[in-house]
Amino acid sequence: MASLVAVPIASTSLSEEYDTAVATLTDQPTEIAEESMRTVEEVENTDGYKKKVETQEGTFKYVQEGQSEKLTLEKPGYTAKTVLEPDEAAQKITLPEKYFERVTSNSKSVSYCRSPEGEMEKKTEKGETSKKFTGTDQAPLKRDCEDAKSILVDSMEEITQLSLDTGLMNKDVEIVDLNYTTESVTFRNNLVIPLDLEGWSIEDSSGHSYEFEGREIGPGEKVTVKSADLYEECEEHCWTSGYVWSQDGDTAKLFNGNGEEITRYSYEG
Repeated sequence: MASLVAVPIASTSLSEEYDTAVATLTDQPTEIAEESMRTVEEVENTDGYKKKVETQEGTFKYVQEGQSEKLTLEKPGYTAKTVLEPDEAAQKITLPEKYFERVTSNSKSVSYCRSPEGEMEKKTEKGETSKKFTGTDQAPLKRDCEDAKSILVDSMEEITQLSLDTGLMNKDVEIVDLNYTTESVTFRNNLVIPLDLEGWSIEDSSGHSYEFEGREIGPGEKVTVKSADLYEECEEHCWTSGYVWSQDGDTAKLFNGNGEEITRYSYEG
């Protein structure tokens, strides 16, 4: 299935322009400015799914192929991209004379930056951190890297919002599996930015809860909380040696650091 729709609109941001375009397509009245032409393009076939939103503000692209997802934000002066694989997430930004990327997985994290001042890389794996620098003076390079990183963070937040606005993502965080047989519950960070779990908690129907300590999970990363038989060999997110989830049916609820329920997952016995 492939479709191409062109709708002229007036707006101030990509997400606002998308909302206005949807209103136009559903025959709701909206004020249109011919000079602000935009296009929504969707292609779905056996190879995957693609979506593109173009406006005067920039271009937002989404490509899904197999288990890989690529989200790109192109604006005057820079291009930001995130690539989500099952076991790894990469975020990249390209600016005039500057480039910054970071790659995270369950086992390692790598950040790399380059500018006319040189190149810098930081790698953390199995608790050990190594750094590399090529150039003559680290101070100006660090400033360039911090500038690029700041724009990358803002871009990832915008990509996340656009993913929600365009219907590509339903929930920021969701519980994807709850197995009362193995006594494990798993949730995933759907954001394209890291998520700080400080103060977050999981609770069952009986009010038993597990609270996370300081922990950051990367984009697309999954976290599994274990109990009962899995507790003995558990190294991280170990709830209790007792049984938590009822074979007669139960509900897992995930709360953020402010005590607000973010998502829930229920099953019947």
